[in-house]
Amino acid sequence: MKYTKIPVTIDADEWNKVIIDVGHFRHPDISSQMPCKHCGKLMYHHGWIDTLEGGHIVCPGDFIITGVEGEKYPCKPTIFHNTYKKAIPNEQYITFVKKGELSKKTVDKIMDLLLMDKCNDINIDFTQKR
Repeated sequence: MKYTKIPVTIDADEWNKVIIDVGHFRHPDISSQMPCKHCGKLMYHHGWIDTLEGGHIVCPGDFIITGVEGEKYPCKPTIFHNTYKKAIPNEQYITFVKKGELSKKTVDKIMDLLLMDKCNDINIDFTQKR
């Protein structure tokens, strides 16, 4: 079976050693001068974040995401940029009851929004309401 990720707006910040929820990475068996197996930078420059799975190393440039239930976890920049786009505050969402149902009123509303420059992006959800 295939699934589509539900569009959810999340909070995320690129880690730059000042995010409160991320501590400094320290491990008795791993030297701070050892290169990271993920990014190659010295472990001295890394952080650690407690997660629901126990915890993760945070590489410089990773994004710290706050999940839908308030949980925090790191995300590599390439994955982050391929999965998320910046939220636009005045983004308009238009939902239709049935797939393919485009009334003249709906088309007029879309055109008005675009012509008045009231939004930067329009997302159209063709899923059926329940």
